[in-house]
Amino acid sequence: MHLILNDEALAEIVEIRAWLRNQSAQREAAFLAEIERGFNQLRTFPWSGASYLRQTRKLLIDRGMFLIVHIVGDDHILVLHVAHTSRKPGYWLEEK
Repeated sequence: MHLILNDEALAEIVEIRAWLRNQSAQREAAFLAEIERGFNQLRTFPWSGASYLRQTRKLLIDRGMFLIVHIVGDDHILVLHVAHTSRKPGYWLEEK
C-alpha cells in the first residue's frame, strides 16, 4: 500500500524537525528514523495503531512522544497530521 502525506502533515514534520534540530542534530536524526519506521509499519500493516477522532487512526512513534494521524483507504494510507502527543487531541479541527 502506498503512503500519501497531505500538506499539513509535511509542514508539521518540517516544524518538528526544526524544533528538534535546536535541541540536537542527533535528536532530529532519531525522529526521522522513527517516522520512517512508522511509515513503513503503516505500509505493511495499514490498520496499525488505534481508532482516533472522526474515523481517523493514530500510530504512536518515538516512544509515544509523537503520533501519526491517518486514514486507511482502499489502496493507500493518507497521513493527515504528525504531532507531539502534548498537543490537544484534534487541535486541527479547531484551526479551520
